[in-house]
Formats: sequence, C-alpha cells, structure tokens
Amino acid sequence: MTDGGIIPATNRFHWKADLTMTKTIFMIILLSITGPGVASVQKTIVVGPALVECTGVALQRCYRIKEDPDGAYSLYYDRIEGFEHQHGYEYQLLVEVITVDNPPADASSIRYRLVRELGREAVQFIRISAPGGSETIDPAKPVTVKGTGRGLFEGNVVIRFEDLDGNLLVQVPTTMQQQDIGAPGAWQKNITLPSPVPQTIRLIAFSPSPLEGDAAITSIPVMLTTDTQAQSGLENTPWRLDRYRDESGNMVPVFPETIIDAELANGRISGNAGCNHYFGSYSTGQDKRLTLATDIGSTLMACPPPVSRQERHYLSLLPVIAAWQLQDGSLLLLDKDNQPVLSYLAVKPATLEETNWQAGGINNGRGGVVSSKSTQLSTALFANGMVSGNAGCNHFKASY
Repeated sequence: MTDGGIIPATNRFHWKADLTMTKTIFMIILLSITGPGVASVQKTIVVGPALVECTGVALQRCYRIKEDPDGAYSLYYDRIEGFEHQHGYEYQLLVEVITVDNPPADASSIRYRLVRELGREAVQFIRISAPGGSETIDPAKPVTVKGTGRGLFEGNVVIRFEDLDGNLLVQVPTTMQQQDIGAPGAWQKNITLPSPVPQTIRLIAFSPSPLEGDAAITSIPVMLTTDTQAQSGLENTPWRLDRYRDESGNMVPVFPETIIDAELANGRISGNAGCNHYFGSYSTGQDKRLTLATDIGSTLMACPPPVSRQERHYLSLLPVIAAWQLQDGSLLLLDKDNQPVLSYLAVKPATLEETNWQAGGINNGRGGVVSSKSTQLSTALFANGMVSGNAGCNHFKASY
C-alpha cells in the first residue's frame, strides 16, 4: 500500500488470490465437518434417566428426550453421537442437530451429535417407609414392607431380610408402581419370615443393575427387633420337637426318623407323639405361664418298643410344663423352676414345590378316596416344572 492508500496493481492481484484461497479452504473445512446435503444447528435437550424398550425397525432400547425441562418425554430412536448414557441420571446436553437430506427409508432425517454436557442430576433412589427403624415386629405374622423409589430399572425392587452377619433370611422381588418411566413411584409387599428368626434383623431394599444383576441402588438399612415374646409365636405355629429331658435330667435329641410335634390354638394342643396322635387342653397366664391339662388323650396304635418308650416319656412330660419362652426362634417349654423340659423348632409351612409328598389316600376309580398299606409307598415331588416320584411300585416322571 502506498502513502496515499492505493494498492498497486501487482499487490491487488496477490491479495485477491489469497482471499479466494482462504474462502476455498474454509468451504472445504465446512464441508468436511457437515458433509454433503447436511445442515446443522445447536440446541439444548434433556435426556431421561432410563433407556426404554421401543420398536423401530426391530425391538430396541431408546432414549427419552425433551426440549422443555417441564414438558413430557418423547422417544428418540437413534443414538446421540459422542454421548454415553449412565442409568439413573437425568442429563442436560448441548447437541448439534444435524438435518440429513435424503436419508434411507428406515433412518431418521435428524441426527444428534454431543457438543458438551451441561449438567447431570442423579434421580435414582429407593427408600423403605415401613416398617420404621428400631420397630418391633411379630415374626409369626407376615411383615408388610412399603417404600418409594425413582429411576429404578424397569421398576424392579428386591426386598431382603438378613441377620446381623449378612446371612440371607428371605429375599422377595416386587415391582414399583409409577405413572411414567423414571417418575417417582411406590412399592409394597407382604413377606413371611422363615423360622427361626433372630432377635435383631436387617431389612434392605435394592434395585438390580440391568447389566450385572447385582444391587445398583440400595436403600438405607432398617434394623428391626423381633417380638420373641409375642403370644402369636406360641400359638398357631406348627412346632416339631428337637430335644427333650430324659429320665436322667439331660436334654437329648429325638430318635432318628421319628416325628414328635405340637400345635397350640384356641386352648387346644394336639400333635403326633412319635407314633400315636395326642390331644388335650391348655391355658396361658401372665409372665408366659403355660399349663397343660393332666388328662392328655391319645390314640392307641401299637408302636415299636423304642418309639413307644419315647412316646410315653414325652406324654408324661407335658403336665410338668409351667411356662414357655421363645429363644432364637425355638420354643422352650419350662418346668416350675424355669428349667427346660421340651425344645421345639418351628416347622416351615409346606409348599407345593420342593416338598416331598406322601400319599394319604388314592381315588379308587369309583368316586371314593381310600388308603391301604401300599398307599404310603406313593410319593411325589414337584420342582422346576417336573413332577416325579414312586407310584407304589414303579417310578414316574411328568411335566406340569
């Protein structure tokens, strides 16, 4: 440039050529970024905390997105380039919205490419609302467990009772009820605790990970005390004798392959004494007092001598009982000096599956159910969709 501000002709040519080259390079760079037939803009979107099943060309998992933070989610069937979704977080993203000219018939005309993540918020939680911490529960009755959650994978909740060492007592799955995927919801389940139940137990709820199956979200543990002195623990519970006091005053186990049991309900006690069935009355009082009638009756079937002696001794101990107590799930019947006389374990209620069944009667084909010596040879076991057993002579197996 001269002092008068006029560019010589030769320099004007070079400046013009440089400008043209710069524009060409810029256009090449722009085309290399967006590609032919593609236009793009940027906007902010919100991505929901959970991927959901959806059907495009085939069954797949889709994002749930929205532009208005207070609006409703809609499904987005494609991927967001450069974005990795972590379950349980709601994301705010700045994305490049790429409009594709002439997309394939099974493809979207819009693509999202991540520019940057503006923020994320953990929206997962699972809480137990009942029973409350340090609450005392009756182990003989079903426990109603209630809670809330949000962002749980497919609403799945697993409720777990364990002892203080972390050993499993019972674990039950349930599903959270919610108005919309990712929204807060509530869950509830009635759970029967298996006997024996420790004095103190831990309650936990968790939602399994969709990948590993382990606990992805876990509640704060709730510590519970079991009411071992609850009257319902004595009554309406099947008890099986584990040990009894012999003639020498020692607690000894029941003979192998013999069953002695008891059930107390509505002032009546009944059970099997090892061979014969027995029955009688009882009464309870304050401070866990228990009195059994002296006139206990029984059937009069003949029994093998060792079983018969054990049975007579067991029946002779019942009138000695003066009190009862539950100890770590066991029922102890005590004498007037509070010394143990009989020790029982609670019997787990029988279920169709995983229980060995023995026939008590068989339809004779003429409308009656009869039993004979060979009837008890018939057995059945239901498990994993198969029933197998002995028909009295031959073994059988079938599906159910």
